[in-house]
Amino acid sequence: MLDVTDLSVSYAAITAVTGLSLTVADGECVALLGPNGAGKTSTLKAIAGLVPHTGAVAFAGAPTARNSTARNSTARRPAARMPADRLARAGLVLVPEGRRLFAELTVHENLQVGTTARGGRTPTYDLDAVYELFPQLQALRGTRCWSLSGGEQQMVAIGRALVAAPRLLMLDEPSLGLSPRNVGVVASALRTIKATTSVLLVEQNTHVALDIADRIYVMAQGGVRMQGTSREIADDSALLDAYLGQRVAAS
Repeated sequence: MLDVTDLSVSYAAITAVTGLSLTVADGECVALLGPNGAGKTSTLKAIAGLVPHTGAVAFAGAPTARNSTARNSTARRPAARMPADRLARAGLVLVPEGRRLFAELTVHENLQVGTTARGGRTPTYDLDAVYELFPQLQALRGTRCWSLSGGEQQMVAIGRALVAAPRLLMLDEPSLGLSPRNVGVVASALRTIKATTSVLLVEQNTHVALDIADRIYVMAQGGVRMQGTSREIADDSALLDAYLGQRVAAS
C-alpha cells in the first residue's frame, strides 16, 4: 500500500528526517514511535505531499514523489510530487495533529466535508457508521466544533477522514492531550478501523501503539533506529527504553 525509500526532509538548515525507508502492506497497521523531535510528523507530512522532501514515495503501487537529478550532477533536488489534494482524493488521507476542524461548523457538517475527498470509492464508513463507531457524537450532531472537548474533536477528525473512504489512513498523535477515557475510546475505534483499512499511526503513547499496530518503526534523530513486530519491539523493552525513555511491558 505504501513504499517509502530514502526519505529526507529539511527546513532551511535543520534536517528533520534523513534516509528513512518504510513500508505499509495492504491491510496492515504500522506505527511510528519516537520522542519529540524524532521526525515522525515530518515523515507523515512528506508522505501526504505537504512538505518538500527528497526520496521516493509510492502509494498503492504508483509513485507520488520521486527524486529528480540535475543533468551531469549527482545533486538531489526536492522530489517532484503529487499535490496533497490529489493524494487525498486518491485515498491517502491524513488526520493531522491538532485535528484542524472547521470550528464554526457543526459536528455533522465537519463530517460531511470529508465526503468531498471520496471520489468514486465506496466508503466502509458512511456518516451513520461513524456515529455507530463514536456513539457520543450522535447527541452532538448539531454542536459547533469549537465547543467540543479535545476527545470529541479527535473523534470528529477521525470520522471526517473515514467518510473520505481512505485506502491508507494516517494519524498523527491521535491520543495526544486526551483524557484516559477518551484515549480508550479512540484506541478501541482504531482497533475496529484497522480490520478494514490500512493504517500508518504516529503515536507517543507506546502502550496504545503496541496494542494496536502490527509492526513498529522506532525513530530517533530523524531516522529509523529499530523495527519489528509489536511483540518483538515490546519484548526488547531495554532497547526501546533507550530511545523512548520509558519501560514497556511485553503485551
